[in-house]
Amino acid sequence: MRGRKEGGRRERGGGRKERRGKREGREIKGRKGGGKGRMKRRGKEKGAGGGDLLKLPMQRFALLSMRQYASSVNKEALKELRNRTGVAFVNCKKALEKFDNNIDEATQWLEEQAQKEGWAKVAKVKDRPMSQGLVGVVTTPDCATVVEVNCETDFVAKNQKFQELVARLTQVCHEHFSEHGTNASYSRGALNLLKDNEDKSLADLVALEVGSMGENMLLRRGMFHKASVGNTLATYVHNIGPSLQIDEVKMGKFATTVEVSPVAMGADPDADIAKVKRSKLEEGTEDGATNVEGSTEIAKPNEGELSSDSDSSDSSDSEDEFEAATIDEVANKVCLHVMGINPKDVGVPNESTPSMSKSEEQTLIYQDFLCDDSMTVGKYLYRNGYSIMKFTRYECGEEIEGEELNLEGEKS
Repeated sequence: MRGRKEGGRRERGGGRKERRGKREGREIKGRKGGGKGRMKRRGKEKGAGGGDLLKLPMQRFALLSMRQYASSVNKEALKELRNRTGVAFVNCKKALEKFDNNIDEATQWLEEQAQKEGWAKVAKVKDRPMSQGLVGVVTTPDCATVVEVNCETDFVAKNQKFQELVARLTQVCHEHFSEHGTNASYSRGALNLLKDNEDKSLADLVALEVGSMGENMLLRRGMFHKASVGNTLATYVHNIGPSLQIDEVKMGKFATTVEVSPVAMGADPDADIAKVKRSKLEEGTEDGATNVEGSTEIAKPNEGELSSDSDSSDSSDSEDEFEAATIDEVANKVCLHVMGINPKDVGVPNESTPSMSKSEEQTLIYQDFLCDDSMTVGKYLYRNGYSIMKFTRYECGEEIEGEELNLEGEKS
């Protein structure tokens, strides 16, 4: 009995071991199979990512190439191009890369691009008002050119690039007028067609700066004044702030030219004033006070003013002490007067008619002299033995009667 029991136990134990061995065998196979699966999956993943791994060296190569390409821009060339054009560094760099550090070709390309952008900008800002700007003047011994260029703000008028534009436009106009022109005033249409020595029209030069600075600008008008042989030409430029000059071009808010002849006037202009006053006195409309109709008060003339003999005043003590001025001094002082008082015409003794009100006088020879209020401009000229042939006056942004341009916009 005991033997059979022990034998049964052995059989059962052997069966359990056999079954356990089979299970372990299956697990081992499973592990091996799983390992192979994992290996296969890893292989597939490696296979799938192999392309990315191959791409990395190429990306690094491209990045290094870009850095090397970017670093190929010459720093000195970049600095010079920036100073020459005023264009942003990124655009200067792009131009140098495009033309292999050739500054001249890069400059030309940038200007062409800026020209296109400038004309596009002109179309957008053409209706903006332009009440600011500068007047440019070039003077030689016998001729002068005056040009007005407008912009929107005083801030831009003080900008170096705008001032360089005014100087360039004025110089081009002066070269053209000196060679081809006569005494004349020129409209913006005629001026815009003129070309510089690089065959660029003045309209293109203005558009270039419009694109660069973003403000509306306009070459408004210009004039050329050539003095006759033997006469003296004087100019005066006044700026609100420090004086401005680039090369031969002076700039400011006001400019005047005056041509003086060494030939004396045929008569004393003050005699015309005396005649008018005497005529009014004889008509009974002048009594030293305001008349019934409310006209301007007129001071009663003294005996010297009523005298038609101009030589009588020349014999006075004050005129014995009078020191004659040179023609240059006369021209410069009359320039100051024209700038400050703004007469409308010169006037001719015995032909022109003085105004009854000194404050409303528009004729130069009858106006009280700005540099010596004890006499008129005509008396000053008569005493010194000179006469005024012509004068001009420019004020930046002033309204001009009959002009199509409206400074509150491009079109009136």
